[in-house]
Amino acid sequence: MLKRSYGLFAGDSCLTPYLALRAAEMSRMPLPSEAHRRAFQARVGLSAVKVTVSNRWCLRRRGTAWTYGNRIALYRPDGHCLDTYLHELAHLMPGGSGHYEGFARNFRLLIGAAEDFGLLPTERERILQVKVAKVAADETVERRERVTVMAKNVELAVKGTKLTVTVDLSKRFGKSASGKTIIIASTEGNVKVGDDESEAVIGLNVYTKKGLGA
Repeated sequence: MLKRSYGLFAGDSCLTPYLALRAAEMSRMPLPSEAHRRAFQARVGLSAVKVTVSNRWCLRRRGTAWTYGNRIALYRPDGHCLDTYLHELAHLMPGGSGHYEGFARNFRLLIGAAEDFGLLPTERERILQVKVAKVAADETVERRERVTVMAKNVELAVKGTKLTVTVDLSKRFGKSASGKTIIIASTEGNVKVGDDESEAVIGLNVYTKKGLGA
């Protein structure tokens, strides 16, 4: 007789916050290839389990994943992920069918085995990935919102696509090379601003003639 596996309303409801987090992470990961599944199942002692990805077997029984004896059927596209695959395997392990505690224990064991096998990043690797992503994001924000003090009294602030130029008009840096003006601020040439896509360049000179004769 066909046996329906537990869905999110039952099997996963007993998971600890950690396992629930890992399940959510795996729900975004694709189903391993058949070769990888066979090798993984052999490692965890489930080499006899056959996995079928079908559009009809589960569909006509109104489910996204089913177990039948030593067979698992996954319905595309909902069942086509690593989480559902390990979820169904956990039900086929001893104590995994009809017992929440047994299912959670099996699911945790399979997650550990998937980490060791390389199907799933380890918790340490996951934390490292999060940290690397955060550093990259911070660097992006810093690059997009950086403030650079240029040569003479020019502060350029780039935030997103906006460039803000700040100059203190009270400052003086002596006469220009021509001697016809007094320098207030200068980038002393062209300076690249913004990201690589904008290729924006600014060249700024602020001067006055007041006090030139003094």
